Amino acid sequence: MTAPARFPDTGAAAIQAVRIGYVLGAFPVLSETFVSGEAAQLARCGALGPVFAFDPRDDLARDPALAAHLRPVAVLAASGRWPPAALARALWLTRGLPLAGRASLLRHAGRIAAATRAAGATHLHAHFGGGAALHGLLAARLAGLGFSLTLHSGAYARNFDNPAAARLLVRQADAVVGATEALAATARAEGARRAVTIACGADLDRFRPTAGAAHNGRLLFVGRLIDCKGVDSAIEALAKIDPARRPGLDIVGAGPEQGGLAALAAALGVTVRFLGARPNGWFAEAGGGYMALVAPFRRGRDGQIDSGPVVLKEALALGLPVITTDLPGPAGIVAGAGTVVPADHPAALAVAITRIAALAPAARAGAARAARARAEGFGLDAQAAALRALAAEVAR
Repeated sequence: MTAPARFPDTGAAAIQAVRIGYVLGAFPVLSETFVSGEAAQLARCGALGPVFAFDPRDDLARDPALAAHLRPVAVLAASGRWPPAALARALWLTRGLPLAGRASLLRHAGRIAAATRAAGATHLHAHFGGGAALHGLLAARLAGLGFSLTLHSGAYARNFDNPAAARLLVRQADAVVGATEALAATARAEGARRAVTIACGADLDRFRPTAGAAHNGRLLFVGRLIDCKGVDSAIEALAKIDPARRPGLDIVGAGPEQGGLAALAAALGVTVRFLGARPNGWFAEAGGGYMALVAPFRRGRDGQIDSGPVVLKEALALGLPVITTDLPGPAGIVAGAGTVVPADHPAALAVAITRIAALAPAARAGAARAARARAEGFGLDAQAAALRALAAEVAR
C-alpha cells in the first residue's frame, strides 16, 4: 500500500476553512472516477468549491450535489481588471510559452480567478498536467490562492506542445500530488517545491460486498480500450482454456482498440460481450455478481502505464476476486488479496483464471473477506482529508 502523505501539524480550524476549487479539462469522465470521487467526498464534508470544466459532460444527473458545483469555463463572466502586481506575476510565469496563446490563456485564467474568489474558494486543484492545469495555476496566482496538481502519469508532458509548460506546472505549483510514491519522486526530481503521495481512493460506502451472492460465471473488464490495458492478453488467455470450462468475458468501456479486440475474439472463438460505457454507478451495482475482475495491464506502446487504477480498489471493496499484472501500481494495490501474473503473459493469465473459476464457495467467501479488508486502506475519506490538509498547509 502506498504510504499516506505526512503533513505538518496544520490546525483543525485552518483545515475546516479550506474550500477547494477544481480546474479540469473535462468533467465528469467515466474512466476518471478518481477525480469525481475525490470531488464528491469533498462535497460531502463541505469543502468543495466550484468545479471549472472546459468540456462539461452531461453525466451528473445522478449526483445533483456535485452538479451544483460545475462551472463551464465557456460561460464565465469577464474578470475585469487585476492589480498590476498580480498581472505582472502571471505574465512572468508565462514568459516561456508561445506568445500566440498567452492572451487566451490569461483571459480564461482571469475569468476562473474571478469566479473562484466570488465563490469563496480558498485553493485551486487540478488533475493531470494538461492545459486546464496551467489555467488553474495562473488563476490561483491572479487570485492570490494556493495551487496543487495531482499527477497520474510520468508522461504528463505529452499534453503540451511546449515542454516548458509542463516544467512550469511542476515547478511553480505550491504542491504536487503523486497518485503513487514513484510519481511524487518524479515531481521532486523535476524541481517541485513540495511533492507528496496521496493514493486515489474508492467509495467504500458505495462499493460493498453482496453477501452470499453467486457469481454469473463470467469475467469482467472495466476501463478504456487502449493498448496499456492489455485486454488482448485476456482474450488470448481465454482461448487457452478448454471451451467446456472457459468463462465468458464482459467488457465495460470503449476506446480505439475495440475493433481489433472484437476481431481477435472472433478469430480465437472466445465469447466476448462489449457492453460499452456504463454510468459510474453500474460497477457498484452489478460488479459483485461476476466471477472476477480481470485487469491485465501493461506498459503501452506509447509508454503509458496505469499507476494506481481505482477500479482495482473498487473491485476489492466489492469482495470481487481480482486478477492483475506485476506492474508496480496494480501489484501494490492488490498485494496478497488478489492474483498477480506477469504482464503480457496469456498462459499465466489462463492458469489464474482457471484457478479462480474452480474456487469452492467457502474459499471464494474467504477471498472476498480478504479483498474487502485490503480495500479498507483505500477510502475516499482519507484521500479527501489529505488533500484538505495539504491545501491548508500551502495557503497563501
